[in-house]
Amino acid sequence: MNRLLVVIATLLLALPATANFRVNDQDNFIWDCYQPYWYLSNGTNDAWDGMFYLNINNVRFSNAQMQTELNGRGTRSGEVVMGNLRVQRAFWVPQSNPNANLRNYGRYLTIIRNPGQQDQNVNILINGNLGSDSSTVSTGSSDGDTNFENTDTWVATDDSSNGGGDPSLAYVFQDENARHRIASIVRNRDNLSFTWNNVTVPAGGQVTLLFFAIQDRNRDASFEEARTLAQLPDAALEGLADSERATLINFASNAPPTWDELDPVDVFVGQQVRLRIGVTEPDDDELEITVDGLPRGATYQALAGKLRWTPSLDQVGEHEIRFHAVEVRDDGEDPLEDETTVRVTVHEMNRPPT
Repeated sequence: MNRLLVVIATLLLALPATANFRVNDQDNFIWDCYQPYWYLSNGTNDAWDGMFYLNINNVRFSNAQMQTELNGRGTRSGEVVMGNLRVQRAFWVPQSNPNANLRNYGRYLTIIRNPGQQDQNVNILINGNLGSDSSTVSTGSSDGDTNFENTDTWVATDDSSNGGGDPSLAYVFQDENARHRIASIVRNRDNLSFTWNNVTVPAGGQVTLLFFAIQDRNRDASFEEARTLAQLPDAALEGLADSERATLINFASNAPPTWDELDPVDVFVGQQVRLRIGVTEPDDDELEITVDGLPRGATYQALAGKLRWTPSLDQVGEHEIRFHAVEVRDDGEDPLEDETTVRVTVHEMNRPPT
């Protein structure tokens, strides 16, 4: 019996995480993401009846794995093979925020990776059903009317009670500078869909789609939160990998600078070191560059990324040169930065015996 219990325990430990994911936000709205289809089941007070299904080229995304991340506030799927592509979803809800317009939302990420050698074009559909049923009304959009148009950055729905029954809802799906704009937003009674057509996933690369869902106490509050999220503040990007930020197609996210990575260098005394150590700034922001540990006699031209140095006999040994780049920002947001270290080891030349 003991041996059987050990075997069962071992098998249970080996199983992937498959439980559904549920958290409350700061104002106690409920966010319940269900596997295998990664939809929100009900939310708070029947806000939804299964919303935010994902379809890629008319095939529904399905993955039973839910791996908790971001201090228990988020969950991430496994990577699913869908045709020639690899697709992953992630969902996250902030724990708290002092800004009342940044605390009642859930964030979906869709990461589509192309491991092949040819670009792939895909159609993306996010859809589902609203809990407001026959009382569903369109309450607002980013341009001030209740029409849902592909020029909008957000739209909103509710039941007839203005937050008195179901929460007031809003959806933020792009900003004004999106690389790939949404094709359509369609509400048919209590069914809602968001479609992006002909999205190019580059060979060997990926694209990332960002989507925010909002539950709030009334319509005005949902509008204010939607307006805030459409500006993509740093708080809304918490936990995103650099690769996800840099490949967003529906928001113009500020991406961090990135230094070239170089292998360690070995040189002899009197041998010139000639290296190019450049930094890439995807958003063309101004950068402040500093260099620490630059050896005596060495020069670094920041614009050209050129390091030149001819070490002398008294510089034999290992040298670490640290390069740091930080954005120069005047918009109140925290600047992004990156750092790299180049290791140069100087060897003394072998001398003939005397």
